[in-house]
Amino acid sequence: KNVITISPNPVEDILSLEIDTDVIDGYVTLEIIDAQGKLVLKKEISHPYINRIDTNVSHLHIGNYILSIRSNEKIVSNKFIKM
Repeated sequence: KNVITISPNPVEDILSLEIDTDVIDGYVTLEIIDAQGKLVLKKEISHPYINRIDTNVSHLHIGNYILSIRSNEKIVSNKFIKM
């Protein structure tokens, strides 16, 4: 079972994340890292017990990225492609 489901993937503008709240809950930090390892987006989500996050990624360059969600001491990551 995926902890984070990213759709659509590849994405053009709005990235939707479905989060398994049995694994990740409470306040989260969303981070997007590019292929060179540079942090290109960091977003604090202060609404506990959410299971969906929509994030605008239209400003990102075309390429491969890693999305990480941090909650308490848990970190989960998934890859996506920006078109």
